[in-house]
Amino acid sequence: MLKKHKKLLGLLIAVIIIAAGILSSGFILRYVIQEKIRLNGFPNAKIDHLYLAPNGILIDHINLDGNDFSTIEQLFVTVNWFDLIVNRDIAALTIKKIALMAEIGEHGQFKLAGWDAKMPSNGDGGAFLPIGKLNLPAIILDVDSEAGGIRLEGKLQVTSNFAPDAQDKNPLPHQVMNFSLWSTQNQLDFNMNGTRTLTKKSSDVFEEKIDAELLEARVDLPNFHASRLSGSFHSMGEINGETGRVKLPQVNGHLLAGSIKTLNGLFQNVDMAIDTAKAEPLVLKTSPAGYPNVSLTGRWNLTPPQQLELTIESADAVDLYKIINEQQNAAVESWLAPLSPLTLQFALRPSIFDEPIKQAAWAIYAGKQRQKLDGTLDYHPDNGHTVIHLNPLKIAAVGLNTLTPLAKNHDLAFSKGTMNVDGEIRFEPTANAVEIKGPLAVTFDRVAGNWNNFLFADLGGPLYLERLAPFMIAAHPERLQLSKTPQNANKFSLSLMNDQGVLAKGSVALASPAANVIKITPGSFDFAAGTLGISPFSVDLTAPGNIATKLSLNNIDIEKLAGLLGSPSLEANGKVSGIVPLSFKNGQLSFSRGQISNSGNGYFKYQPESIPPSLQGDDARMQTVRKALSDFHFELLNFEMDGPMDGHMTSSLKAKGTNPVFGERPIEINLKLEGDLGKILQQALQAGDLSSTLRLGSKAAQAKKPK
Repeated sequence: MLKKHKKLLGLLIAVIIIAAGILSSGFILRYVIQEKIRLNGFPNAKIDHLYLAPNGILIDHINLDGNDFSTIEQLFVTVNWFDLIVNRDIAALTIKKIALMAEIGEHGQFKLAGWDAKMPSNGDGGAFLPIGKLNLPAIILDVDSEAGGIRLEGKLQVTSNFAPDAQDKNPLPHQVMNFSLWSTQNQLDFNMNGTRTLTKKSSDVFEEKIDAELLEARVDLPNFHASRLSGSFHSMGEINGETGRVKLPQVNGHLLAGSIKTLNGLFQNVDMAIDTAKAEPLVLKTSPAGYPNVSLTGRWNLTPPQQLELTIESADAVDLYKIINEQQNAAVESWLAPLSPLTLQFALRPSIFDEPIKQAAWAIYAGKQRQKLDGTLDYHPDNGHTVIHLNPLKIAAVGLNTLTPLAKNHDLAFSKGTMNVDGEIRFEPTANAVEIKGPLAVTFDRVAGNWNNFLFADLGGPLYLERLAPFMIAAHPERLQLSKTPQNANKFSLSLMNDQGVLAKGSVALASPAANVIKITPGSFDFAAGTLGISPFSVDLTAPGNIATKLSLNNIDIEKLAGLLGSPSLEANGKVSGIVPLSFKNGQLSFSRGQISNSGNGYFKYQPESIPPSLQGDDARMQTVRKALSDFHFELLNFEMDGPMDGHMTSSLKAKGTNPVFGERPIEINLKLEGDLGKILQQALQAGDLSSTLRLGSKAAQAKKPK
C-alpha cells in the first residue's frame, strides 16, 4: 500500500512540475518577446498578456510606446514547438492590425510614437524573415503635421518557400512579400501595389527584386501640389545576410504627373525616368503651365565630373521673360524676341543645394544661327540676384542683324567686322521689375554697316556698359571691375562711306546722360581735303528715329567734293565753308536753313553733255547763263538749303564773278531751286544717284542694307 501511495505522490509531483513549467514558460516567453521588441526600436514596449496554445502563441495587445498611441492588436503565432525551439522557425504569423502614430515637426523632423529611430537587427545573420506565412490585413499610420492630419493605410502578405521541390517555378529558397499602400484624404490620395521577392543564391547571398506600381495619385500640401500622378518602379540587387547590402541595386522606373506646383512655379506634363544602369540615371522633363513651347529637361549625369544638368528650350525667347517677370517691359521684349529659338543649358555640382551661393556653368544658343555664349553664374538666394560671368566671345557683326532689334527699331544694320564681348551681366529683381546691369565691354573691330541710310566702315573701339535694361553707357569705365579698361574707352574711329568709297574719316565718343539715352559726340572728320564737324546729338532708345545735329564744313575743296559727287560735267577749284543744321525723322533727312559759302576765290567749269531742265531754254538769258557757267571764276559763292532732301525743298545758288568769254565784265548768278534736291542736283551735275552719293537713298538702301 505504501508503494502505491509513493507512486501516486510521484505522479502528482511530476504533474505539478510540468504545470509549473508551462505556466512559467508563458511568463518567460512574454518577457523575451517584450525585450526583443524593446531592443529593436521601441524601448517602452509592453505586453500585458500572452497566451500559449498547443499550436501557437496569442498576444491580444502590444503597447509599443507606453501610451497606447502605437499598438499591435491580436497577434497570433502558429508554430511547431519543436521547430521553434530547435530551428527558430515560425510557421505562420497573423496580425489583425498595427496602428502607429507619428508627427512631422516644423523643420521636417519625423518622429514615430515610441520609436527611438533604431532599425531592427537580424540576429541570425539571415535576410529572410523567419516566418513561413505572414498575414497583416491592416496597417494604419496617422501623421500629424502643419498641413493637418494625414492617414496612410496598407496591408502585407508574406509567403516563404525555404525548401522548394522540383515542381516549384523557383527552385531556390525564396520569400515573396506582397504589399499595398493607400490614402484617401484631401492632402494625400493614392494607391500603390507592389511585390518584393527575395531569393537565396548561396549560403549568405540573396537576390532582391522589388516591383511597384503607383495608380493615379494626388498630393495637396502647402508647399507642394501634384495631380494625376502615376508610375512604376523596379529594383534588382543583392543582399548579404551577414554584412547587409552587397552593392547598390539597379533601379528603373517612370513617374508621370499632370501638374506639379512647387518653388513658386506651376509645371505641367511632368515626366521623370529613372535607370541606374545608364550614364544618366535620372531624367526629368516638364513645361511651365501655360507655356507649352517652353520645355525644361533635368539630368543627373554620372560621367566625370558628375553633375546635374538643366536644359531650357523656348521657341519664343520672350516667353522665358514673361515666366520670371510679372511686369512686362516692351523694350526688354524687343531685344529678346530676335533670340528665338533660345536654348539655355546649366551644369551644377551635386553639392549645390548645400552651398550658400549657388554656382553653375552655363551656355546659351540663340537664334536660328544658334549663336553660342557661355560662362559661369552665381545665384544669391538671400536677395534673388543672379550674376552671369561671360567667357570672352567674338561675334560676327552681321549676325547681330538677326539676333538684335537694331535693324527694326533703330535702322542700324551691319555688313562686316567682328565684336568682342567680355564682362558680366547682373539680374537684380526689384519690387516692380528686373534690372539688368553690367559691367559689360563690347569692342568693335573694323565693323561696317548702315545707320539711317548712312554707310559707315572701319568702326573700331571699346564700349563699356554699366546697365543693359535700362540701357546706360558707363560714365567711369575705369571704376568697373573688368580685367582691362583702355584709355580710349567709349571712343571710336570710323569712316563715312558712299558708293564710290570713303567720304570722311573721323571719330566719335559715346555717353549716356540718362537711362536709355545715347549721346554721340563726334570729333573732327577729314572730308574733301577739309574738315567736317558734327555737333553732339542724342538718341533716345525708347523713341528712336528722331535726331538733330549740325554739320560744320571748313575749307572743303570743291574739286574733291565734285569728285566725291562723281560728276563728269563739273570741274572746280576753290574752298567752301559753312554750317548746315539737319535732322532725321522717320528715316527722312531734312535741312534747316543751311548755308555754304566760299573761302577765297575759285572757279568752276560746268559743261553738261545734255542740258538739265532747270537750265533749258533758247532765249538769250538762258544762253548767257549756260555760257557763264561753262567757265565761271567766282569771288562770291553762296548756297542755301531748307527742307527735306527727298521732298519739297527750297534751295538757292548765288554767285558773283567773271567769265573769260565776257572779259572783265562782272557776272551775278541767282538761281532758286524747289523740289527734290537730290534729283535736281543729279540732273544738273549728271552724277549718279545723288541721294546715294551723299547717303543711301531708299532704293539703294534696300539693295545695300545687310539682310
